[in-house]
Amino acid sequence: LDKEMRAWNAYAGLDDAVKNMMTSLRAVTELQNPAIRERHWLELMKATGVKFEMTDSTTFADLLALRLHQYEDEVKNIVDKAVKEMAMEKVLRELDNTWKTMEFTLEPHTRTKLPLVVVQEELIEVLEENQVQLQNMLTSKYIAHFLKEVTDWQRSLSQADQVIHILIEVQKTWSHLESIFIGSQDIRNQLPEDSARFDTIDKDFREIASENQKDLNVVRCTNRPKLNDRLEDIKSRLSLCEKALADYLETKRLAFPRFYFVSAADLLDILSNGNEPEKVMRHLTKLFDSMAKLKLTEEDGATIKEATAMWAKDGEHMPFPSPCDLSGQVEVWLNRLLEKQCETVRYHLTEAVGAYEEKPRDQWIMDYPAQVALTGSQIWWTVEVCAAFAKLEEGYENALRDYYRKQVTQLNALIVHLLTDLTPGDRQKIMTICTIDVHARDVVMKLVASKCESVNDFMWQCQLRHRWDDKEKDCFANICDAQFRYAHEYLGNQPRLVITPLTDRCYITLTQSLHLIMGGAPAGPAGTGKTETTKDLGRALGIMVYVFNCSEQMDYKSIGNIYKGLSQTGAWGCFDEFNRISVEVLSVIAVQVKSIQDAIREKKTRFLFMGEDIRLNRTVGLFITMNPGYAGRTELPEKVKALFRPCAMFVPDFDLISEIMMVAEGFTDARLLARKFITLYSLCKELLSKQDHYDWGLRAIKSVLVVAGALRRSDPGRPEDQVLMRALRDFNIPKIVTDDMPVFMGLIGDLFPALDVPRKRNLDFEKLIKQATVDLKLQPEDSFILQVVQLQELFEVRHSVFIVGNAGTGKSQIWKVLNRTYHNQKRKPIAVDLNPKAVTNDELFGIINPATREWKDGLFSTIMRDLANLTSDGPKWIVLDGDIDPMWIESLNTVMDDNKVLTLASNERIPLNPTMRLLFEISHLRTATPATVSRAGILYINPADLGWNPQVATWIETREIQSERANLTILFDKYVPMCLDAVKSRFKKITPIVEGAHIHMLCRLLECMLTSATTPADCPKELYELYFVFACVWAFGSALFQDQITDHRLEFSKWWITEFKSIKFPVQGTVFDYYIDPETKKFESWTKLVPKFRLDSEMPLQVVFIQK
Repeated sequence: LDKEMRAWNAYAGLDDAVKNMMTSLRAVTELQNPAIRERHWLELMKATGVKFEMTDSTTFADLLALRLHQYEDEVKNIVDKAVKEMAMEKVLRELDNTWKTMEFTLEPHTRTKLPLVVVQEELIEVLEENQVQLQNMLTSKYIAHFLKEVTDWQRSLSQADQVIHILIEVQKTWSHLESIFIGSQDIRNQLPEDSARFDTIDKDFREIASENQKDLNVVRCTNRPKLNDRLEDIKSRLSLCEKALADYLETKRLAFPRFYFVSAADLLDILSNGNEPEKVMRHLTKLFDSMAKLKLTEEDGATIKEATAMWAKDGEHMPFPSPCDLSGQVEVWLNRLLEKQCETVRYHLTEAVGAYEEKPRDQWIMDYPAQVALTGSQIWWTVEVCAAFAKLEEGYENALRDYYRKQVTQLNALIVHLLTDLTPGDRQKIMTICTIDVHARDVVMKLVASKCESVNDFMWQCQLRHRWDDKEKDCFANICDAQFRYAHEYLGNQPRLVITPLTDRCYITLTQSLHLIMGGAPAGPAGTGKTETTKDLGRALGIMVYVFNCSEQMDYKSIGNIYKGLSQTGAWGCFDEFNRISVEVLSVIAVQVKSIQDAIREKKTRFLFMGEDIRLNRTVGLFITMNPGYAGRTELPEKVKALFRPCAMFVPDFDLISEIMMVAEGFTDARLLARKFITLYSLCKELLSKQDHYDWGLRAIKSVLVVAGALRRSDPGRPEDQVLMRALRDFNIPKIVTDDMPVFMGLIGDLFPALDVPRKRNLDFEKLIKQATVDLKLQPEDSFILQVVQLQELFEVRHSVFIVGNAGTGKSQIWKVLNRTYHNQKRKPIAVDLNPKAVTNDELFGIINPATREWKDGLFSTIMRDLANLTSDGPKWIVLDGDIDPMWIESLNTVMDDNKVLTLASNERIPLNPTMRLLFEISHLRTATPATVSRAGILYINPADLGWNPQVATWIETREIQSERANLTILFDKYVPMCLDAVKSRFKKITPIVEGAHIHMLCRLLECMLTSATTPADCPKELYELYFVFACVWAFGSALFQDQITDHRLEFSKWWITEFKSIKFPVQGTVFDYYIDPETKKFESWTKLVPKFRLDSEMPLQVVFIQK
């Protein structure tokens, strides 16, 4: 229109009307929103001041009458509010639907079968999520309309959350205490007041549990009136019962301090069965060093509470001089039993010392228990050396030389005795006495060589000398200026360490540290004998030594309880890997140790420890061992270092140890053979490749010598060098990698020239292994059978074994076949496998809740305890299948070494009994510390040992048609070797894939494709090849990728086409671009399978799916 018209009133009026109409139309469009409710129309009427009814007959004119153009902002705000409210409405509707259907599940209590509520993880997640949603809604400015509903929901869910948490806690505590306060009559008698309190708790709790059953809907169930208050009341009363129980257990521990070294569950078991000594007997090994069983008196066919003898865990029997009364409270009669044990050892020792000169020594040894015979012979050694010195002072120059000759004669008599047919117990006793005798002989030789003339010479004074005091009628041990009274703990028939100059030095340091009222701290690399030397010194003094494997789970309270137990029992505590405890705990420990040492220094009989007045037995000794700079170790604070006297342990004298052990195992030409042995190991260390799993240290030497001793006794006519050569060869071959094998065999050949001893074989057992292999549908290849035999041989001498090898080399099948073999022999084997990396360290070994001191058991500790409690004689294995890292495996150090005990942060000690073994299935030992590697036997599976043939043969056997089997065998031989070679050397994969995985993939693809529909029974063999080629291409080529230089998929395609010409692919593209058409049995392009795309104009573009 003309510009001049714009000044006209008609133009301005029309322009306004059009603009208003446009604004109104926009507002009407917005009001069409489905979120608008009746209340929003009322708000609109209020804003515009016009009343109307919104019905089906409402016209556009009615809406225009509202003059919406004047209220554009109001309309926008109302619509915006409606949309937000609709979103809230949706959330509330969803909440309603969710909690209508959300129900608890019930699970019966194991003992009473009372149904208890089980809360699923998913329920807790939904509950937390919905509470957050409601909280966010409350912060919204549009909440007004839903405020009551949202606050109601928030109250209900908050109440549900509170009730669920407290209910779970109450159920857990009730379950734990129910078996104690209601299930044990003994404890009800001991704690009548708390038992009565628990009875009322039990009644109230059962009421709540039966109410829960009536309506399992989570919201309705948890929002019952006063439920939270009732649960809070039960919880507070339960905590009183818990405290009473803890105080009760503490009083029992104070009455018999060795109870500090058993877990609360075991202690309750002992207390509740206190009147039945037969039931307490299974816990004796946790309370005493060796006592495992008591001989109870029988009268008229019934046993009475009186013991007349004890058995050690190794089967040795020792009669009591007078019966021991086992009546009364358990802690009282256990104290009587402890005194009786010491009295018995002392009584037999008195007799043995008195009878030594009455009969020949080798006959005298057989008349007494091992500990008594050993201590008695050590006492008489001191007497005889002192007598020789006395003769020397009288002018008889050859006194010591003559005594040396006498010792050699005595020793040779024992070695001859060893080769006769002895019971295992007698053999162990004589081997132990031989070990100590060799040291005694060497000491006398040293005295002769250094021309000692008096008993006061330091060379003699620095020896650990046992002497019998006639006035005290007791045995004392002297070393330098320190003197210890023999403690008479019954030690059974246990082996003793070979004493080397390093051991002597360590003995002097540790005894001096006790003499100066300090702790001892042997430190040094793995396998130098830190813990064993401490234990051995304890055995020499007849004292109980508890070994604790320190871990980061230990806090100052759990260690404080150990110290509390040690200072009252007077036993020694050896804290292995002490520097694994966290630094903040170590600083508190320093205060605890100092308070014990100060009390000993002041010769107190009672002292204040952690705010408690306890009695003190001054023979207590505290020792810590440390490994330098391994993973997971901390530096000790200075104030801890100041309390312990350090003793550096370095690599011991292997020559001497192996020589003495050989003597003890019955070898006569021990010195020469020991030299050959150690030469081989030192050359292996230098000349073989540096593998993570190689260990040529003390533990490896010891286990080979045990094997050599067993071979020597089983074949007494065979020359000694042949026996040793066989042991060295057959025991080490399992861990040698393929590349090192020629070097190793060359070294054996050089040290034992012209010896070719066949491997000792048990053909009947090998036949059983082959049968088990076939039972498991595997291939009984010779190399595989040998590995199963080697695993069995390792289990004979090591209780921890690593099977090391890459994925797919048959590690799992080796132990499964051995397990099946045992099963076929009706030996009832049990194998429990777990992945230690699937759970945290705390979940694996258990943890103490720092606030409640409640112990939460771990996966491994539960499995080990269950297996240890089984009474069957069958093999029991714990198989740990997962990567090793120092944080979890170091906690198993005491299980894997000679202690064979799992020590937990709860002070519980679970023994690894003789039928139990630990088996670790791992790919490498890169992250393991030397402390771990040295503790286990190793079976190394070379990748080339198995190959791909057995896997294929096993799969082909599953095919039913004979002709198909024959065709497939030919095809595997034609294609697989070349493909494996090419994939290994020519092409790059996006991720490492082992040989076995390619074969596995190939077999699975063939399984899918070779069906009765695609390859009927009478089909030509070319059809098999067609499908085989397709499967092969994808099995070997699927993981290839394109790097910056080469497209390996394309290279593979070119290689395939030039290498294999019997099945031709189309010329265009790569071999990966085609599939086999099931109808025509020809290669077709994958693009043929993609349907043509047509765009549906009705559908929004964002939801359209285009197949490519």
